[in-house]
Amino acid sequence: RLLVHAAVSLGSRGCPEKVLDMVLEHCPEQAQQMDQFGRLPLHLALRETKWSVQLRRRYKPREQYAIVSLLQEYPEAAQVRYNGRYPLQMAVSNGHTWHNGVDCLFRAFPGAILEADRATNLLPFQGAAIPVGESQASLDTIYHLLL
Repeated sequence: RLLVHAAVSLGSRGCPEKVLDMVLEHCPEQAQQMDQFGRLPLHLALRETKWSVQLRRRYKPREQYAIVSLLQEYPEAAQVRYNGRYPLQMAVSNGHTWHNGVDCLFRAFPGAILEADRATNLLPFQGAAIPVGESQASLDTIYHLLL
């Protein structure tokens, strides 16, 4: 059983930081293992962010913690594509913002900003400009990806 995958799959509301730390401490090699669908734990952490209409805010408060933790354990994960997409491309197309994980992905693999997303044919700054769900595009994310 891939415990790191299971912990990350719970999402930010279901997996406390201490649980993720404990699982990564006991099974650090799993940060490098793919599941039966070819996904690393990092790919699971980059799924679409949820938007709370009632609270009018994103609903993934610990997304950066999971991304940072997984990249510390396996920095090369930022260069591993899933369905032809780099993690940075997945992040921006799923509504993740610069200060909530995109910055960490960029630092781990800056070359990803020069690659067009194979699914959309857009560069990351262009993908970040497209609103996801009820959320608006993050100008801060677009700006940093353009620099």
